[in-house]
Amino acid sequence: MAVTPPSGSLLTALRPALGTAGRSAPVAAAAASAPVRRHGPQGDPAALRVWARRTRRFVAALDFDGTLADIVMDPLHARPHPGALEALAVLGRHDVRLVIVTGRPALLTVELAGLERIGAPATVLGHYGAERYDTGTRRLTRPRPHPGVAPARAEPASAPADGRLPTGVRLEDKGHSVAVHSREAAEPRGTQQNLLAFLSALAARHRLAVEVGRLVTELRPGGIDKGQTLAACLDDLQRQDATGQPSVLCAGDDRGDIPAFRMLAERRRNGTADPVLVHSAPTDETEQVPELATGCDICVPGPAGVTALLTLLAEAFDDIRRPVRSRRP
Repeated sequence: MAVTPPSGSLLTALRPALGTAGRSAPVAAAAASAPVRRHGPQGDPAALRVWARRTRRFVAALDFDGTLADIVMDPLHARPHPGALEALAVLGRHDVRLVIVTGRPALLTVELAGLERIGAPATVLGHYGAERYDTGTRRLTRPRPHPGVAPARAEPASAPADGRLPTGVRLEDKGHSVAVHSREAAEPRGTQQNLLAFLSALAARHRLAVEVGRLVTELRPGGIDKGQTLAACLDDLQRQDATGQPSVLCAGDDRGDIPAFRMLAERRRNGTADPVLVHSAPTDETEQVPELATGCDICVPGPAGVTALLTLLAEAFDDIRRPVRSRRP
């Protein structure tokens, strides 16, 4: 059952721009235009200014691929959507804490996202949280490699009967996991389904979990998910700065993000967080994730829509907080 957000919440402030169904025509239009900063959604400026003035702690918790960055054929070519880093840099100047929760390795995410360039601390929770890197301290924590990953990585080449993977299937070595991409196959969805039984048996042999995503199947160590990871990170921030419940913008596009959405929905119910759950919806109908769509507060058109929302929030913080800070000696 849906939980009504408290008056003055971030979701309440954003709703005029989003419509009652959470599918925002203004945000979609802004996302389709360029630059987003010039043509960003307006919403209710007064409500956003009130919210920006009262919030003491704001966390932007974002997935990377399909949320902050557009999906591309070669994962190593992924980059943030145009305008996203600029919006994050503005938010960072106003002490917004950026948390990237991703299935990618943490250091690779920092490099691809250009997080060292935004001029504000960011925390990257890589491999669904098994790794953690803080750009402020440049400290990386990571687990020992799971003993099943190396042998599992060597086996997929023998998947089909002829000893080769189907044409267009790409293996991605993530270090602590292995991902099998079917996006470049002639029939991506069918190819992924055809490989699933083999990959599930392979994972079982090596005591790995199977993460089925948007045209990618990942074999990874189990026991951790984005919900557990983000919860622990938010608790850490709470211990560092006890300023009341945080406002959290959480955006994701795939099944791996569902545990984070569920965790934040529960925290909204018990009054320990003020979240807005944003579904970065795929533009391709065949890649839709119904579980995210039904569990979100806002549905936007992919990374362009996420960038539009980040820009909207950056402008609200700038309107309220920049004049105050400019008077400081």
